[in-house]
Amino acid sequence: MPAAVRVDSDLETVRAMQPNHGEWMDKMRYVLGRIGKVVRQFDTGDVKVLVDGEEWTLNPVVLDSMMPTTTTSRQGARAEASSGGGIKSGDSVRVIGDVSKLKELQKGHGGFNDSMRKVLGCVVTVIGIDKDGDVHVKHGDQQWCLNPQAVEKVDGSEASGGAGEDGDGAEMLRRLLASALLKAFVDK
Repeated sequence: MPAAVRVDSDLETVRAMQPNHGEWMDKMRYVLGRIGKVVRQFDTGDVKVLVDGEEWTLNPVVLDSMMPTTTTSRQGARAEASSGGGIKSGDSVRVIGDVSKLKELQKGHGGFNDSMRKVLGCVVTVIGIDKDGDVHVKHGDQQWCLNPQAVEKVDGSEASGGAGEDGDGAEMLRRLLASALLKAFVDK
């Protein structure tokens, strides 16, 4: 029986992930957030998905399995086991803060590059889990492939109260400053 998958509903995420994976076509807007059936998986990792009678070649990162994690493919089980459980597309996760440890963990998981320094200790958004169990994340306009052991899932309050999209804590600093100014004004 073919596996059921849901295509990510975020237009910008899917568009950004399609180059070299079947490419982006404006007609693809129709399949965003829709459920389809896997018809074929190519050697490249790309997946052909049937959605309402039409086949689409998609990057596997933009697909979420519709089956419970306990019965999904090996990659889903590996991602859950490696990540401490249940990380999925759309979740907020915190990247570890130790650059040396991240460099070590990234060996065999997409490698490390200096642009990753700006997300050390930051909350980022998961945009997918690949077939190897690696976690694909987005922060601002940048995306990275991370070892699932380099991230931990955070709850909603941590996700909204962490560093801003710029990754340097500027949003938190602005909030603290605004709070202090308001308190000083009210206390007068």
